[in-house]
Amino acid sequence: MTGDCYPDLVQVFYNNLKVVDGVICSRVNVSILKLMTKYGYLLLVSKHKASCVRSLKIFDLLVAATGRLDRPGRVRAVGGAIGLRDYFGPKSRSTKAVSQEMVSSIRQQVQVELEESMGERLRMLEEKLAMITQQQQQQQQQQQQQQQSQQEDAPTDDPTTPCVSAKGSCSTANRTDYNIQYEFLVDEDPPCVVVVGRHCRRPDHSWLVHLWTLDSAERDAFLANEAAKKWTSSNRVLVEIACARSSEQLFAARRAYHVLYKKSIEEDVALRTTGDFRKLLVLLVSSYRYEGTEVDLNLAKTEAKLLHDKISKKAYNDDDLIRIFATRSRAQTNATFNHYKDEFGKDINKDLKDDPKNEFLSLLRATSKCLLHPEKYFAKVLRLAINGRGTHEEDLTRVVATRAEVDLKTIGDEYQRRNSVPLDRAIGKDTSGDYEKMLLELIGHGDT
Repeated sequence: MTGDCYPDLVQVFYNNLKVVDGVICSRVNVSILKLMTKYGYLLLVSKHKASCVRSLKIFDLLVAATGRLDRPGRVRAVGGAIGLRDYFGPKSRSTKAVSQEMVSSIRQQVQVELEESMGERLRMLEEKLAMITQQQQQQQQQQQQQQQSQQEDAPTDDPTTPCVSAKGSCSTANRTDYNIQYEFLVDEDPPCVVVVGRHCRRPDHSWLVHLWTLDSAERDAFLANEAAKKWTSSNRVLVEIACARSSEQLFAARRAYHVLYKKSIEEDVALRTTGDFRKLLVLLVSSYRYEGTEVDLNLAKTEAKLLHDKISKKAYNDDDLIRIFATRSRAQTNATFNHYKDEFGKDINKDLKDDPKNEFLSLLRATSKCLLHPEKYFAKVLRLAINGRGTHEEDLTRVVATRAEVDLKTIGDEYQRRNSVPLDRAIGKDTSGDYEKMLLELIGHGDT
């Protein structure tokens, strides 16, 4: 199938758009969406003037048009060298008239194409949907239990309310529904279509939209895969996923990784990393730390002495040292490090700064801080992202998107304490446009 089919595919897609309770939904066969995405025909819509669509030239994004319902906007293809244009409206500019027979023919061609070249992706999608559907059922059961305990006059969700607002506010459950149904949700007047993309690699507004609309397990799996593929010794994303999540959250991310990439995180990390980094990172992403508060003080004393002995001998790659950093619970690790300081008069992280240029020592320190003091760790990541030469949008986006529903308020307080400037002011000074607005909304300052 060639680019000549582009206008007809767009027409099929448009013909399946419907307005339901004020929301534009596409009931088009997912196969057509997949094929259109494969050929790069889909765009991310950014809210600008009515009847206008701005292409961000990103290949794997679901999309559509802004503007009045009776006056569709213009859509530009961005795939490869196709370079075709078409009006996303009732009149096709194809050289062929669109008929029901042609629609049926296109659907058949789509199915054949998918069976030949995209069967594996569809199987992955089915497994993913099955997993997320199960999670949704569990969430619904929990929500029902919570609703039963609430007062009778508690406000209920309006089914006509869009799942995603123009500013970026959205609940986790709604984001999950949004991904499964491939719906295009409209917000404000004139309608603005908000969509979620796949495999977006630009660290700007679209990257933020992409991360934010994923559920947490899928987002961590995606970030882990990206980190493994472009791993460098200074990359800390895998440490963040392994240490700043609970054991259950890490396990959920590992399951999502299986579904999305047909392999384990450990497998990819072992393949992409080397030497001492591999020893530590594989153990980190595969561990299941105890989450309780119980502590073995005798063990803490023993392991504090062992750590001091290995660090004194600069045996930083010792198996026991790596095992303690990678597998002990937060409570046990904290007790061990406290005893280390009490017994030997120095914080363990200071002893791990013997060689500031040693990236493995830096990784050990990041593991310690991210596990025991995540708010300090992420506040520092934000400071380096914002205050460095040019904003490091990828780091800024990742922290905001992954911590927004967790501890971003605490991180913001720590940032202000350390830098004497509020986080929202620092972000506003260093970013602009829709990207700035969504960042501020996620940190809780969208109306300031």
